[in-house]
Amino acid sequence: MALTPDGLITAVKIKLESIAGVGLVYDYRREVRDEPGARALWYHTGQGRIHAWSVTLAEPPARSTRGPGFGAVGSGQAGRVLTDFGVAVEGVFGIDDVAASEKTFRTLCWSVALEFNKVGLLTVDVVHQDPMQWERFGYLILASLYHVHYARLTCRFIGQVAP
Repeated sequence: MALTPDGLITAVKIKLESIAGVGLVYDYRREVRDEPGARALWYHTGQGRIHAWSVTLAEPPARSTRGPGFGAVGSGQAGRVLTDFGVAVEGVFGIDDVAASEKTFRTLCWSVALEFNKVGLLTVDVVHQDPMQWERFGYLILASLYHVHYARLTCRFIGQVAP
């Protein structure tokens, strides 16, 4: 089986959903421009706050290389192609200063990074997985309405995409 962007994003989403305390998880970046849409997408009713994550491709999304030792001319099987995919996991978390929400979200972000770093290879199609990198932590304004905590974690996965 070959590694694909959609298959990889689905595997990351499933892993993210298995981590305790993670809110809503989407397999693409969600965008809305009004309050009803924002609440519908990002508000986690069980937690009583905005709390959602999206899994998408990171920059650069993919870099492919041909494996050594393959050079059959005109065969259609000109070599094993390995692709290095970048995946981003972005989270938003409602601010509650009295409850020290930044500490809660910071702990959760670290838990996400640790879970991905201890898993080894995410799927059988991955031949190499870099450690999860925690790139950003701060604030964001969603839909010009909500000031929330924001984090971005990234990981690179290498797998065979062509025989």
